[in-house]
Amino acid sequence: MAQSESQKKQRDRRKKRKREKEDQNQQEEEKDGNGGEDEVLRRDPFEVFGRDIMLKILRNLDARSVALSLLVSRGWHSVASSDRLWSSKCEELWLGKAHIPRLSQIRGLSKLAAYSLSVMDGKRTRIMKDDLCDHVWEFHFNELHGAWASPFSCRVVWALKLKGIPYENIEEDLPNKSKLILQYNPVHKKIRVLVHGRKPICESMIIIEYIDETWPQNPLLPSDPYQRALTRFWVKFAEDKGFAVWTLFRSSGEEQEKAKNESLESLRTIEEHGLGNKKFFGGEEIGIVDIAFGWMSLWLGIIEEIVGVKLLEAHLFPRLYAWTKNFKEVHVIKQNLPDCHELLLLFKGVREQALGSSSSSS
Repeated sequence: MAQSESQKKQRDRRKKRKREKEDQNQQEEEKDGNGGEDEVLRRDPFEVFGRDIMLKILRNLDARSVALSLLVSRGWHSVASSDRLWSSKCEELWLGKAHIPRLSQIRGLSKLAAYSLSVMDGKRTRIMKDDLCDHVWEFHFNELHGAWASPFSCRVVWALKLKGIPYENIEEDLPNKSKLILQYNPVHKKIRVLVHGRKPICESMIIIEYIDETWPQNPLLPSDPYQRALTRFWVKFAEDKGFAVWTLFRSSGEEQEKAKNESLESLRTIEEHGLGNKKFFGGEEIGIVDIAFGWMSLWLGIIEEIVGVKLLEAHLFPRLYAWTKNFKEVHVIKQNLPDCHELLLLFKGVREQALGSSSSSS
């Protein structure tokens, strides 16, 4: 009985040692297996996947993540800095942008360096092409071809200034018209051309209506349809009847006397029916009719002095005379009127030339 008990204990001990050995072998096998997986995980993904697959993975990452991967390894750096990858990143960054740094366009410069330069110049790189049609960027698209002494050019200048629209002024030589004037205004071949976004608009009052419709701030025409119709009536009156004064300026004798009477009749019509008791034609603010008649505030006095004829007298036309004073006192108008002395000298020469050519032709 004692012997069987002893044999039983021996068998139990052998079974226990066997189990312990099996467990130990299993642990060693698991350890060896895990060691292989760790070794794989420790390998560079570039070596595991290869260049082409890594390039596809990096293309789906944002630029910042790709830039961070440059520090992983030499293999990653060779892929993450390649022009194949960064060309598309640059295209995405520059899409629709108004400004691309010139340094980034240097031939031979890597696309990664070009992208970095664009990001460093981020304040301007953020500007989109659509933004150029707003505020201070508009001067790239607005060109005014005119002459400083022309009242019709000044009309457009006043409208642009009242609206706060930046533009580039291109002074034209009237006797020698530039190729641009002939290109932009092939019908009349005259100045007063506004080029907006490479599209030319001709004739001063047409230009001003275009300005008012394109830039609605500080409107020059009333919103009410009936008032707009009345406004256009007086603008046309200014265009049709204003020629009598210029005929007076360029003529003499009977023709000049006829032009004088027509001019006085026009002034009476404006005094009695056009202005009324208002400060300006449209009320308390300058509008398009004021701009149309604006030449009377300075050029009419120049013509009167040169020709020796008085037309706009305070006791005959008190409302219109007061209007000319109010008009010239507006800051924008005052700052954009030609120098009176220079204008006088120029117009004297123009009249002498006009009279000389008319006498020689007769």
